[in-house]
Amino acid sequence: MGPIVTEDEELAALAAAMIPRFLFAARWSAGLTAKLLPTVSATATFTVQTPAPAERIETALADLRATVDAVPQADGVRLSGHLGSGFHNMSPTPFVIAIRDNSVTGIASVHIRTAAKEGLIKQRSAQKVIDRLRASVQDIIVD
Repeated sequence: MGPIVTEDEELAALAAAMIPRFLFAARWSAGLTAKLLPTVSATATFTVQTPAPAERIETALADLRATVDAVPQADGVRLSGHLGSGFHNMSPTPFVIAIRDNSVTGIASVHIRTAAKEGLIKQRSAQKVIDRLRASVQDIIVD
């Protein structure tokens, strides 16, 4: 098992990765700046009704151009990755989505947690990722 990476370290690495490799000073500066900025998180929980909720949400994330990693759990699926948000989608925003099957067939509980770095101009990047995902699966949301 490798070292544990904190949310701040992941966000800093994602910010630095957006800059080409040959601009090493700019990459270092972006990573350092991202480490100094405060991290803002957002959460949402809702219920969906569909025969295959994990596949439907994965498709929605792919349509939004997110990177997604799916891990099966005992009671559902855990999706994680990152999605661009904020101004011109330039703020990489990691997310974790827990999809838990309900006792009723075709019903599942969805819990989303996102985090993003916010500077002087508040872009609400973490909340925007949740809003975009909810909008893309609006047709299957029960409550």
